[in-house]
Amino acid sequence: MPCRNCRAGRIALLLAAALVPFVAVAEQPSRIKGPIDDRARARIHGNSPVQIRAAKDLGNASNLELRRVTLVFGPTAEQAKKLDLLLRQLQDPGSAKYREWLSSSQFANDFGLSKRDVRVVSAWLESRGLRVDEVSPSRTSISVSAPASKIAAAFATSIHRFELDGKPYYANSSDPSVPESLSGLILAIRNLDNFPVKPSRVRIETVNPNFTSSVTSKHFLVPKDLAAIYNIKPLYERGITGKGKTIAVVGQTDLIIADIQQFRRAAGLPANDPRVVLVPGSGNPGIIDDDLIEANLDLQWAGAIAPDAEIIYVNSGNGVLDSFQYAVEHNVAPVISISYGNCEQNFSGGVISALAAITKQANAQGQTIVAASGDRGATDCDYESTVARKGLSVNLPASLPHVTGVGGTRFEEQNGTYWEASNDPGGGSVRGYIPEVVWNDSAESVANGGEFASGGGGVSARFPKPDWQLGIGVPDNVMRNVPDISLAASARHDGYLICNHGSCVSGFLSANGDLTVIGGTSAGAPVFAGFVALLNQLTGERQGNANPMLYWLANQAPDSFHDVVHGDNKSPCTLGSRDCPSGVGSIGFNATSGYDLASGLGSIDAYRLASAWQNATVVSDFELSTVEQSMSVPRGSAANATMTVSASGSFSRSVTLSCELSESLAGSQCSIAPGSVVPNSTVVLTISSPARGMHAYNSSSSIAWIFNAGFIVAGVLLSGRDRRHSFVVFIAAACFALSTFGCGGGSSLQSRGADQASTTASGTVTVRGVSGELVRTVVIPVSLR
Repeated sequence: MPCRNCRAGRIALLLAAALVPFVAVAEQPSRIKGPIDDRARARIHGNSPVQIRAAKDLGNASNLELRRVTLVFGPTAEQAKKLDLLLRQLQDPGSAKYREWLSSSQFANDFGLSKRDVRVVSAWLESRGLRVDEVSPSRTSISVSAPASKIAAAFATSIHRFELDGKPYYANSSDPSVPESLSGLILAIRNLDNFPVKPSRVRIETVNPNFTSSVTSKHFLVPKDLAAIYNIKPLYERGITGKGKTIAVVGQTDLIIADIQQFRRAAGLPANDPRVVLVPGSGNPGIIDDDLIEANLDLQWAGAIAPDAEIIYVNSGNGVLDSFQYAVEHNVAPVISISYGNCEQNFSGGVISALAAITKQANAQGQTIVAASGDRGATDCDYESTVARKGLSVNLPASLPHVTGVGGTRFEEQNGTYWEASNDPGGGSVRGYIPEVVWNDSAESVANGGEFASGGGGVSARFPKPDWQLGIGVPDNVMRNVPDISLAASARHDGYLICNHGSCVSGFLSANGDLTVIGGTSAGAPVFAGFVALLNQLTGERQGNANPMLYWLANQAPDSFHDVVHGDNKSPCTLGSRDCPSGVGSIGFNATSGYDLASGLGSIDAYRLASAWQNATVVSDFELSTVEQSMSVPRGSAANATMTVSASGSFSRSVTLSCELSESLAGSQCSIAPGSVVPNSTVVLTISSPARGMHAYNSSSSIAWIFNAGFIVAGVLLSGRDRRHSFVVFIAAACFALSTFGCGGGSSLQSRGADQASTTASGTVTVRGVSGELVRTVVIPVSLR
């Protein structure tokens, strides 16, 4: 006989095989509903540059060619929630997804636009005469180029020329719009203007032939000095030099490679030219003097701290934010250093939303972003000022929670002997750590015709405080606090040496004996980026967002940081202006013990921090424990046990607690207070027992008894009708017997009242702790007497 089951099995296998290709290529559902109708439009609000409010409008600029105008796509509400959860899991050693970083293509599959929607948007853009330059690998953006007239027509806006502070710019004069069917996809449209973000650095050129001089007391920093001050040398001695690791530095100018080569020769570093990546289709910016000095500072000092790491310089004719976005979307390197920024209030809402989305993607891919916190103290909006009028403000992108913001310190030698009388072959002369205060050279700078020169810090007006920003001194507020750490930033005490535009002819000296000296938080950003590259080599993996571990280690291994407790980042202000009430002549923040809004967590001891970091990633968990091995509860009374929730490794999340008594203790109750705690806390477990003579019964069993009894009565009344009803009576009787007398683990209906209460009962209490995906339990024997 033919095997019908076999035939069915063969059919099932054929169907399964036919479905395999469809499963493999399944993609997210389309978010574009219906045809694209250009007549029904929706504004993309917050996409006009703030700068046009103060700029002079010079009229239409339709003849310009706009390159890489970029549509940045936002996630759905479900995708956003999923991404936020993933970002927590990636930094949680207790999660199965801990450090399971995504590739760009994986990010696309989970959080990017569907392939179908990308095709639809691209087709619409091309139908408007725009050339699609690139769809990002993560499917989070599409870049197009076209004459300004076509761009303006496609997005229903106008591109005008503007003048601001005597310099020419172009920008869209109003928020762009897109067909309504596309509006839910688009977070922002970038590169409709060319207003720049500014580098954070202070430059001083001095004529002084000695790096360290007993006559002038002038000192300048070379790589060997910083390695001694921040205790990086022990890492080098262990072979941790960044070998095999990569750092991306983002900029907006072409380079003179000879500058990097001369710097490394002067500092005694091995030859290691940066690899240059020009964002495709952005145009070549050429050499821009003001940006060249910033690029040289970043490239030379990131490479100085991680001398064997590969340095990739990402350049764009559309500005540094274009370079930054490209470095993330193409997952160029595990570490990204950016020393450009502006105060939060000078960014449109659209750009802020786009940057927040880009930095989340970076963290999901395991990329660590390091940014300068700004050089205008607590008044970042008062750029090129000698008195603050615009109130307290912080620098972005440093204020983004997914970025490590680096503030500034100043060495305070006093009468200490921290420097040797002469330099070694690499120019080094410092003996070791030098005490630090908050960098604030504003008074000296203004007195010499300059502007504010102080480490940026304060409270973000845009971003809520992340749950990892905890610790001694962290303000009890609801917003993100900046900076996270601080490093040397004063160009005067003591500045960084660089080579710029051929300035280094003899070592660090120019032909006429000058040294090019730089300061500012722009120096600290690449220095810390270099340190993260060393961490990557030491641990063998990417770090992603460095902030959760930084704050945890500041509490668990405080000797990894130099606590900066003196100085401030205050700026003189105009009385009566914003945040500067009458009678107060300056605004900003003082250094304090622990975290503060002037120096963050302080500066770092690189070797101790790296060692603590490495050890913290080995294990991270929590456990429940109690001194009591058992509990004895008097009838009609209660008993307590003290339990401890302890942490190991970098575990820092809250733990939710619950308890459950075994069935033999039914009628008694248990509770835990408090029900949710942070690690290294104690809680009280309470068990209360009913008084003697009180009836305690299993309510669910009683309900079953009543239900089944009713079922039987109904069955008896109907049983004479036919065999089916007799069968019902049989089933009801069986259910009654099982539920009433107990079978296979069922509950007994026997009263646990006066008879049982008069005897001793025993059982267990199970205490359960839950934190994310981690679950821990403790079982304690209990007796009632």
